[in-house]
Amino acid sequence: MKRHSRVGVRPTLEGVEARILLSTVTAMGHRARSRPAPIVAQADPNGSTSPPNPLFFPTGQPTRHEAAREAFGARFSGPFTVGRGRFSSQSQQLYIRGAGGSNHFLHGDAQLAIVTPADPSQPLAGSMVMFDRNINTNASLGFELEADPNTDLDAAGRPVRLKITGLAANESGGIYAGAIAEGTVDIRYSPSGRRSRGVFSQGTATITVRAQIYTVGNNGILRNADIDPGGPSQG
Repeated sequence: MKRHSRVGVRPTLEGVEARILLSTVTAMGHRARSRPAPIVAQADPNGSTSPPNPLFFPTGQPTRHEAAREAFGARFSGPFTVGRGRFSSQSQQLYIRGAGGSNHFLHGDAQLAIVTPADPSQPLAGSMVMFDRNINTNASLGFELEADPNTDLDAAGRPVRLKITGLAANESGGIYAGAIAEGTVDIRYSPSGRRSRGVFSQGTATITVRAQIYTVGNNGILRNADIDPGGPSQG
């Protein structure tokens, strides 16, 4: 195999054209998964219409293998605090930090924040974010959550069941970038009885997640781990 001499070769810079990120990936983070999903025509700059990209917005029923691949279960435990809201429109806020794992990653961390509106007729809302402790994956999974104040609270006004209304696109990354999610989050509390200024209750909480998560499948860098990095180059 011939080796090319690089003596006298100097690096140069070439300009590249500007790129605008696809809006479809960001938009899908706010859609709850439903099957079959309706085909919604999208406007085309040239005046024509086309259906959404089927890789990002699949329709129809998943195969048995795909349904098993999408199944997501996780459990985290850690301290919780319920305190005053940060705005006049909030009566209180719940915050939980937890450590645990899931069937997608062995060791992980979770943070959950839920706001209770001052208007009792409005649903509770917030988000939960999970992080894979294997930082090589660069994976974070965020859910947008909602709870019905009439059916999903305990006697102390804390949410015990929340519905996953969609992926939190701004809080998700790695293999979960541009994913679609639906499911539930259940919370069990063990109050400590301790009180402090501005804190209504605190103690330990256990979070259990049951969900279906569709991922595109081509944005996980570790899937290339078996490929020899010394292969062909563009040098």
